[in-house]
Amino acid sequence: MLGGLALAAGSAQARDLTVVSWGGSYQDGQREIYFKPFAKELGKPVLDESWDGGYGVLQAKVKAGETNWDVVQVEAEELELGCADGIYETIDWEKLGGKDKFIPAAVHDCGVGAIVWSTVALLR
Repeated sequence: MLGGLALAAGSAQARDLTVVSWGGSYQDGQREIYFKPFAKELGKPVLDESWDGGYGVLQAKVKAGETNWDVVQVEAEELELGCADGIYETIDWEKLGGKDKFIPAAVHDCGVGAIVWSTVALLR
């Protein structure tokens, strides 16, 4: 899931967009497919940082006033907790073309699903 940390709208627009993901080759792919084209369209840099997850990290950043992460890839539990605790902004779905543009099960007040995976167990 992707969720955004709570930021004052003016401060987010006055600086570069910062996207935070899981790092490695996964984030390298995101940079080429999503971040660079979006930066070109936006006309200014999109910065990206990586993290290992953990709701405590998000809470500490918000408590310290370090809300420089605009879009953060989080696990579903972190999305639920952060939205309930008010550390994420809620999404204005009309600005994104409406909720119907997304897979219904992926839509959340504070985020949208970004990846789908499954685990398969095989027995012989």
